[in-house]
Amino acid sequence: MVTQVGALLPGWLAQHTAYPLDSYRIATLILHEGREGCFAILSWWIDSNMLQTQVHLATDAARADFRLFSDRGIFTCVWEMAVLWFERNAWVEHVLAHPEDPQGIDRYLAEHLNADV
Repeated sequence: MVTQVGALLPGWLAQHTAYPLDSYRIATLILHEGREGCFAILSWWIDSNMLQTQVHLATDAARADFRLFSDRGIFTCVWEMAVLWFERNAWVEHVLAHPEDPQGIDRYLAEHLNADV
């Protein structure tokens, strides 16, 4: 599944230009095997404090046929929100709270969530 998603990422990430806002070109990918199939939730920071998010879902047995799912209003589930909450807190702490610090993004990228959610 990771290999399949890795091959799709360049096309998904190209969507960072869907809005006329600055993009940091930093993304978070969540892969979540749910009852409905495998969800791939891709979020990236735009305009300093907003997340642009796409949710893709693969329901086939091989988990290779990912299709856009967020175009129908789905964002994320309660379990995935824990990951995004971690990302939000790290972004605020390292980037937004210190906008002039050139190492802020590197410190953000060095953060890791190691927890069962």
